[in-house]
Amino acid sequence: MDKVSNRQIFFMIFVAIIGGINIVIMPARLAPISTGGVWVTMFITGAIFILPLLAFCYLGNKFPCESMQQYLPKVIGKVAAKIVLVAYYLYFSFAFIYFSKEFVYMLKIEALPKTPFIVLLALIFITAIYATSKGIKNVGRLMEFWIAISIPLIIIVHIVMFEEGEVINMMPLFEKEQIGNYLKGVRMALSGFFGIEILNFIPFDNKKRKSRKWYLLSALLAGVVLYLIVIYSSYSILTIDDTGNFSNSLFAALRQIRIPALQIFARIDILSIIDWMIVSIGSICLLVYAISSNFFAAFSINPKTWKVVLLCIPVGILSAIVPHDALLDDEVTICLGMTVSAFLPIIIAIIAFFRKVKGEVEYIDE
Repeated sequence: MDKVSNRQIFFMIFVAIIGGINIVIMPARLAPISTGGVWVTMFITGAIFILPLLAFCYLGNKFPCESMQQYLPKVIGKVAAKIVLVAYYLYFSFAFIYFSKEFVYMLKIEALPKTPFIVLLALIFITAIYATSKGIKNVGRLMEFWIAISIPLIIIVHIVMFEEGEVINMMPLFEKEQIGNYLKGVRMALSGFFGIEILNFIPFDNKKRKSRKWYLLSALLAGVVLYLIVIYSSYSILTIDDTGNFSNSLFAALRQIRIPALQIFARIDILSIIDWMIVSIGSICLLVYAISSNFFAAFSINPKTWKVVLLCIPVGILSAIVPHDALLDDEVTICLGMTVSAFLPIIIAIIAFFRKVKGEVEYIDE
């Protein structure tokens, strides 16, 4: 069984949190509610996911070199484990349909308007299947490589945005009278942190157990900080009031900037779109791996590349044919996301604690 290092887990969680459409639309979602005090909203939202992360960490440390799919029958029994794994499979399938469809639609709008939807979806689907067929350890290495490219682009783009923007557009950063709105914004921000549930299929290695929680919490904090950078840089260009008028608010802000000295990259939004594509495809790879691994574990099927292809083709077809406006609404999405990313791992960790079960692999002395 492949096992993943703490560093790779950090990058995988980071990609799962920031990848996709949430990083682009979050400024528009929160601007009308949380306004300049969005930092309060985001830190409260991040704090909500600390306990689920620690639950995943506890389970991973208790069962080293095993994913949840392997240790779950020991904790809750075989029948209940199958039900939970099928639930995860259905959730990740829905997440792939929703995420890939929204990603391709946004990609067509922002960069490739003349490319057929089905062509873009097929290219991304094939890339994700090929990457995930190499195993979870190689997926982790791929996340490390992609983030190494992504982080410099993020730094460049947002330094330019803050330089070109106005600090006054982000103000006020806190108003006592708006505390109620800051709290209301938490519900809108929750979906930005759905992604930590990928720990469902990640087996932790049997080394560096004590430092693992800090890697997990650091990934969560990095996600919060990046969201805030994106939101406030968008505010600085568009103003808080105008940010709420653009659904793709990050790209709308970037389109306002031109830097002739950069020549081919005079439109700074090109760099941001490249960066967003890299991270989003990484998230899709994680979803494809989640779909296949949970299905194979639920029905005790030996994973093979051709089986991954056969399993994922129906999901890909659904992604292509399901109408854009037929996807679930925010309320249902939030309920599903909180169930699999927060409630289930906490419940499973509590059961494992009281049942006193443990893994078969011993830890190596640190």
